Amino acid sequence: MRPRLLILPLALAGGLTACDRQAQPPPATGAPIASLPLAEGAAPPTAYAPIADQLPPAPPVLVRRPPPRARYSYIDRAYAMGQAFGESPPDYTVDYQGERPWIWRSENGDYRVVEPTPDGERDYYYSGDSDEPFLVRDPQYAYGYDQGALVVIYDARGRPMDYDARAAERSARYLARARALHAAALHDQRQAAYAAAWRARRNAILDQQQAWQAQQQQDSEWRAWHADHQSEDHARWDREQAMRQAYAAQLAPRVAPERRPQPSYQP
Repeated sequence: MRPRLLILPLALAGGLTACDRQAQPPPATGAPIASLPLAEGAAPPTAYAPIADQLPPAPPVLVRRPPPRARYSYIDRAYAMGQAFGESPPDYTVDYQGERPWIWRSENGDYRVVEPTPDGERDYYYSGDSDEPFLVRDPQYAYGYDQGALVVIYDARGRPMDYDARAAERSARYLARARALHAAALHDQRQAAYAAAWRARRNAILDQQQAWQAQQQQDSEWRAWHADHQSEDHARWDREQAMRQAYAAQLAPRVAPERRPQPSYQP
């Protein structure tokens, strides 16, 4: 009887190991949850969104300042989202006031909206539980929001900076537009983005992301904040990044014949 008693626990252990393996989620290699196949052919001419000073006036935003280290939380969340989306093309676009903003939606329901302006790309970042952005970036600055209040402004590289009444007014206009864009992303008719347009503008978006990465590596306070919260970032974005990388690799022959390497997410 003794040999049988010794074999039984080993068999049970092997069974538990197999169950554990079966419980692991499969690799994320399919297309993103909200993606539409890219449209072929010549893209329509780019219709630019208004620059900040051309946007309609908006009600003033509440201004408050976060604790010194927490001021990096907004840009770090946007950075992590951008790294996860990587070289994956936009999931879809909508017709919004004559232009076609690009929209990415994560499995967790987070959104990034990118629209072209005469000065360059303007990005809006949203958590899945909010229709308000936590960060808006234009070619010169980025604005961090917390429940509709302006809490921090960064320069083009991602360094926190002082701000004045003009900056607060600009952030109010961006906040109003961000709310409208989020509603359009959710409720307007979805259309496929053009492969040719993504090919033409892809590097501009990746360059912005790499500027943030370079600044994070140089800024000890930003690195410290990121190190303290990297486990949260990985739990939220690892699967998304794996799926997006696989999807971008599948599309590379169509959208990026001379594909340049994009650094993966770095803790």
